[in-house]
Amino acid sequence: MESDVVIIEVAHSGPNFSPTELLASGHFGYYARWSPDATKLAFITDEGDGDVIKTYNIASEEVAILTSELAQNGFSAWFQGDLDIREINWAPNNQRLAFSVKRSEAQDIYIVNSDGTQARRIIENGTEPVWSPDGKTIAFVRNDDIYLFNVENEEEVQLTLSSKIELAPLWSPDGELIVYTVFQNYNYEIYLMNADGSNQMNITNHPATDFWASWSPNGQVIMFTSTRDDQSRRNNGEIYFYYLEENELRRFTNTPTQDEFEPIWSPDGERIAFWSYSTSRLEKSLYMMDIDSGERIFVQSIDYR
Repeated sequence: MESDVVIIEVAHSGPNFSPTELLASGHFGYYARWSPDATKLAFITDEGDGDVIKTYNIASEEVAILTSELAQNGFSAWFQGDLDIREINWAPNNQRLAFSVKRSEAQDIYIVNSDGTQARRIIENGTEPVWSPDGKTIAFVRNDDIYLFNVENEEEVQLTLSSKIELAPLWSPDGELIVYTVFQNYNYEIYLMNADGSNQMNITNHPATDFWASWSPNGQVIMFTSTRDDQSRRNNGEIYFYYLEENELRRFTNTPTQDEFEPIWSPDGERIAFWSYSTSRLEKSLYMMDIDSGERIFVQSIDYR
């Protein structure tokens, strides 16, 4: 199945609503990310000699390619094959993006201005770049450990050092903490640490799978998917909240016939959006849910048959 990048207007969502599709027929797109000011949507798509990063301007409806400068400088030829871009993330000031590119058996991290200029490699052998809230530091993964890269002085600091696989770092909104995922003994757990790497602790601590962590906008809650209360014995995923101040875990969804994955917060923290799979796994639906009322709002479905 092809992956598509579309824009859905929430006020007009529903089964009869046609979203705005941003890709030409026969092309795929993925890893869509809104700019912090919500004026542009960046995404990865295939074109010519491999992947490119494009942005869609909401006001002008213009689509621009950000990685043209790399291609013009022989970037694809240097990689001896099609360009393979893996992740993209915006800087907090909307002016730059960080992204990773697969090179042979390794990946490197690049940054580029939002107008496509000054694209350059900043980190060798790194994946999953995530900007700190002040835009001065990038957290990333190298060889299953989490590092920090200071964009101003280009210094690196290793935060984790263990036999576990550590991945998916995410800064708290105030930049004081980092939540991340740890894989060990065939199990995923959610960990939390200070931004300097100290006080690393397992906040889920359960033999079931816990993953897809995300911060609430106020930094008081970590949301994630877990299979811990599965009664169907088919790894049913539900959404949970971990309250930092109370050190308390609460279940948010309860749908035995559906799996909830990839939950994210709305900017105001009043709603969440997530994907839900049916028991048969033949349909994937996008939902929103109100935090206070628990009202579940259907947005759009994808049928895999």
